[in-house]
Amino acid sequence: MAITPQISVAPVPYFWSRNDYLDYYARIAELPVDVVYVGETVCSKRKALSISDWLDIAAVLRDLGKQVVMSTLTLIESESEISYLRSLLKASDYWIEANDMAAVEIAHSLRRPFVAGTALNAYNLNTLKCLRRSGMQRWQPPVEISRDALNSLLKSS
Repeated sequence: MAITPQISVAPVPYFWSRNDYLDYYARIAELPVDVVYVGETVCSKRKALSISDWLDIAAVLRDLGKQVVMSTLTLIESESEISYLRSLLKASDYWIEANDMAAVEIAHSLRRPFVAGTALNAYNLNTLKCLRRSGMQRWQPPVEISRDALNSLLKSS
């Protein structure tokens, strides 16, 4: 089976103003990219955009033919962060990028497909199989995985 490469744009890791985010995603909308990851991944206290804002951005991108993936926090610590994630999932049908096992569990419980983000630290086939059974559709290898380890893992899958 041939795999067609896709160009993806990662979520913004910086804290920008609302207008900066909107301008950025307006520029991304014009680019020939296939997948756009949107959302806050660093800190839940950074609230330049509301759920409604993120969903509006996502809708524009999807209308232009891009796959949108809603990125989640890399560390979910509080009930309010879990509540935010549940609200996001219930308000849309986008895939999520699960960057914390709590996001995996929530996506699984809602029967929603997800992308395993780099922060999940999935380094072996058993972990990937477990994530796949939970609904994983795509895996982003951890940034520090070696080329040899990645090649070995890809061959064994």
